[in-house]
Amino acid sequence: MDRVGVRGRVLISTVSQVAVNAITAVLAIVVLRIVTKHLGPHKYGQLVTVLTFVTLCTVVTDLGLNGITIRNVARFPERAEEIISDNLSARGLLCLLAVPLMGAAAFLIYPTERGTVALGITVMAIDVLFGAVSATCMIWYAARIRNEVAALIALLNRLIYTAAVIAAAVSGASLFGYIGATLLADGATASLSLLLVRRRVRVRPRFRPRTWRANMAGSFSLGLMQIVGTVFLWIDSFLISLYLGPKDVAFYGIAFTIIVLVNSFSSNFMGSLLPTLSRSSPEDIPIVLERAFYAMLVIGLPIAAAGVLLRHEIIELVAGSRYLDSTAPLAILLSSIVFTFLNNVYGYACVAFSRVRVLVWVQVPAVALNVVLNLMLIPRYGIDAAAAATLVTEVLSFITTTMIFRARMRIRMSLRPAWKPALSTVVMVAAALAASSLWDTESAVANIILSASLLGVVYALSLIIVKGVPTDIAILGHQVSRRAVVMVNQLLHRGNGDE
Repeated sequence: MDRVGVRGRVLISTVSQVAVNAITAVLAIVVLRIVTKHLGPHKYGQLVTVLTFVTLCTVVTDLGLNGITIRNVARFPERAEEIISDNLSARGLLCLLAVPLMGAAAFLIYPTERGTVALGITVMAIDVLFGAVSATCMIWYAARIRNEVAALIALLNRLIYTAAVIAAAVSGASLFGYIGATLLADGATASLSLLLVRRRVRVRPRFRPRTWRANMAGSFSLGLMQIVGTVFLWIDSFLISLYLGPKDVAFYGIAFTIIVLVNSFSSNFMGSLLPTLSRSSPEDIPIVLERAFYAMLVIGLPIAAAGVLLRHEIIELVAGSRYLDSTAPLAILLSSIVFTFLNNVYGYACVAFSRVRVLVWVQVPAVALNVVLNLMLIPRYGIDAAAAATLVTEVLSFITTTMIFRARMRIRMSLRPAWKPALSTVVMVAAALAASSLWDTESAVANIILSASLLGVVYALSLIIVKGVPTDIAILGHQVSRRAVVMVNQLLHRGNGDE
């Protein structure tokens, strides 16, 4: 595939993922509003506890195999059937071993909540198998820079889940009704993913323990990083569930859910670039990374600033006034999102270059620091301290990773162009402070629509004025506008011909 074709596919994949992420975010907000309203803080906190525990345990069913498999299929497409089949078999076995262990551990860790939380975890553990099947099957499309397929599958998943949640709410279902909604959606999309991929490559179970061991040895560093990353993201919610109980987990869980939604834009964007990075020549790599680094700044800075300004309006919209205790941790976590975005660039770059061990020296100490801070601060200062620990760790991780990346990889991510999105963000904040009365209505939906529209327009115009729009976004915008003009002209000429 030539460079123009690859670039076109990357643009299509990126645009499709951005569009799907936007729709998914809206659906997630709808679901969050429904679930928080019908379950209330205590029961919703129990649901968050279940999801937190299962997510923490899910990482041991991957161990870096997916990242390594994407890279291998991109490099050796003729061996796609063999590579994907081996990965699916290995992950399936890991899931079958993990499910009963997760259930047993839940009954030991939550002795006072065995009837709800522990039983819920036991049932929810089945979902790790569905997730493994979907993720493994989508490797074929990811390696061929066809992430729009995975994006559509993810969208279908969210549509099924939203419909199931609405049905659970209407029927007055308990906590287990919402767990069932997750299992239904993930089970359906796992089946569809397997069906689609089997039409392209002959994926089948393969019992090859020697190959599994070799793949796991090759993915050890990446697997360790995934474990470290998952612990970093979810350990605060887990410790809150142990020290403070379901209600505080609910308040923190709402803020954390919003952060996960925001971070998905960065993760999916970098994931769409992974095959390109894997194939890039040494002279092209710095260019691709510089563009990705700058794009993360352009996206992350306004999201963080606008989120902090509109934290009360956001919580009112997604959960309601009963959950306003979530506003402080939300503001703190949003402040860390820029550093999370930039750290994602480093992480995916190391995966593409098979240099994951470079990050181990940063991320392991960072997670250890995060765990220590949470253990020290949560019992005394609560959920605000958990968010502050995340912010401190993200900043220190970014600084340390930048230093090591420059020394070991010989690639420097310049922060010199950062003044453009930074200045545009300052202008946006000034506009928000000056015009805050415009969205001071009684409707949370109207407040968010008015404020987001104004801030988005101000930021975009400021970025255009300082010529700070990322190159790929500018090219894409030009292509889309040209296509729109052509379509309009065709319609006008057709109309004139009919007359």
